[in-house]
Amino acid sequence: MAKVYLSRKWRGSILLVTICDENLLGKKFVEGKLVLNVKEEFYRGELVDVEDALDALEGCHSAILIGENTIQAAIKRGIVHPDGVHKVQNVPFTHIFRFL
Repeated sequence: MAKVYLSRKWRGSILLVTICDENLLGKKFVEGKLVLNVKEEFYRGELVDVEDALDALEGCHSAILIGENTIQAAIKRGIVHPDGVHKVQNVPFTHIFRFL
């Protein structure tokens, strides 16, 4: 099973969850004016199986998902619609907002 970095950040009463594929941490992707910077200080967290990371989205207000493994697993679970996925240098990502 694919490993991903899972991070939880509280900003007041708002929970932001970030999930990124293990191989993308610390990399920067640029395509024209688009920049996807997977900074270690922001995205590094616990290294877990992708399915466990997706479980952590329960109750979050916002989430950033980056990477083929993460995005495909989220689509398969119905968390993300394929039309909501963007790419920079073929690296898929999406941002989820929930109003709880």
